[in-house]
Parts: sequence; structure tokens; C-alpha cells
Amino acid sequence: MVKERCIESKKQMLTANKTFVEKIWTDPTFNHMIGGGRIDFCELSNNRVMSDLDKKAGIDAIQLITKRFYNKRLNIIQTFEQINTMAIRVRYKNWRSFTVRCESSNKVNMVELDKKIAAINNNSTFPNITVQAHIVSDKLVSAAVIDTRTFYNFIINNYNKLQQKWNHDEDDTKLLIVDWSQLITNNINFLYFDHSTQKNNLPKMPSYDWD
Repeated sequence: MVKERCIESKKQMLTANKTFVEKIWTDPTFNHMIGGGRIDFCELSNNRVMSDLDKKAGIDAIQLITKRFYNKRLNIIQTFEQINTMAIRVRYKNWRSFTVRCESSNKVNMVELDKKIAAINNNSTFPNITVQAHIVSDKLVSAAVIDTRTFYNFIINNYNKLQQKWNHDEDDTKLLIVDWSQLITNNINFLYFDHSTQKNNLPKMPSYDWD
């Protein structure tokens, strides 16, 4: 029974990764927002380091971006590669929010919220950006990306004002819901787009090609 559950879990992860690449990563608006580049998933990796990043640091994927910038000191345009570590969540309803697991049904296992706060407070490794995307009727309708440290500092400072909801359908955990509107009202810097309302806060040009 345990083996069957593990196999089913791996199938679900593979399906989720495939969905992210096909429905989200290749979407032109999302690609523009996130900065393009290459994505490598840490989940199910046979590489020990990648596996540890997933299981111990909550890093779902690594993004490799090629960027160009003007070096004033040398008066030339230079190219360099940059790595982002990403926490990713996909929802199948347009919540227009970030969601974070804040409590489990058995109250024993350490959940996402506590793991991230502990990692930040201990100056440990954690995803430097947090991504949430929403798919409706098999199409990407909205997505957002935020600096992880900024995001969790906002949660800490506003915890009692944030909505919580049990997610019995998926993994029987309680979700902390951070509406994008709350971040906007509090002047928190993040990027987002919502095709259903035509609202967005996107960079004016791709961050990997701005010469």
C-alpha cells in the first residue's frame, strides 16, 4: 500500500511539473514576468543536492537566466548567468492570491510557513522567489512572483489579518491566504498579471534582454 502511494505521488508530481512547463512556463506573459531562461525541477531528481534542496529547503525548481547589463566602470555591456531558486504553487481556481500551508491536520509535522520562517531567521537556504499561478479550464489566467523574504515578512507582520482555509481536497492542510490586493494596498513590491481583469504589474521589458 505504501509503495502504491509513493508511485501515485510521483505520478502526480510528474504531471504537475509537465503542466507547469506546458501551461505556465511557456506562456508569453508569464515568461516575460519571470525573466525567461531555463527551469530545472528539484522534485524527483536523482541528484542528491537537488533532492535535498527540495526536501530540506522547500525549493521546487531552479531557474537559470542569461542577463545583460551595462558596466559603467568598464563602459561595456556584459553578459552573465544568474540562478533563482523558486517555490511554486499552482491552483485550479483564480484565487488572485498567494497561499501557504500554515497547519496540518495532525499538528505534528512542521508545515511550509514555519519551515520558511525558520530558514529566514536562521539565515539558511530557502527559495529566493515565490511563484503562484492559477489555471482555469486548462488555461493560465493569472500568476504572480514575489521576493520570498519580503513575502514572509509581510505575513509575520499581518498574520492576524490574513484569511485561513482548510484544504481538505488536496492534502488536508490549512492554507494561509495572502490576497494580491492586500499586498498592493500595503505597497509591497511584486509582479503579477490577471488575464481575466486585464490588470498587471509587469516589467516594461524582459529582464534578460535590456540593452
